[in-house]
Amino acid sequence: MTPRVILDGGRVVIRAPRCVLVLEPAEVAALVRLDPETWARAIRRGKHWRRGEATARRGSPAARETNGRAV
Repeated sequence: MTPRVILDGGRVVIRAPRCVLVLEPAEVAALVRLDPETWARAIRRGKHWRRGEATARRGSPAARETNGRAV
C-alpha cells in the first residue's frame, strides 16, 4: 500500500500501513537538505506545480481564444 500524505495546518502527515508520521515544515526542509538531488527535484516539482496552478486559474489558451466555446 502506498503511503497517503496529508497537509494539516502546515504539518505534513504521512499515513503508512503500520505508522503515521507527522512532520513540521522545518523538519521536512532539514530532511530534504541532506540530499541535494532530492532538494533539486523538489524545487523543480514545485515550479511545475505552481505553473500548473497559475494555468488552471487563467484557463487554457484554447479556451481564451474561443471565449470558452467548443471548436
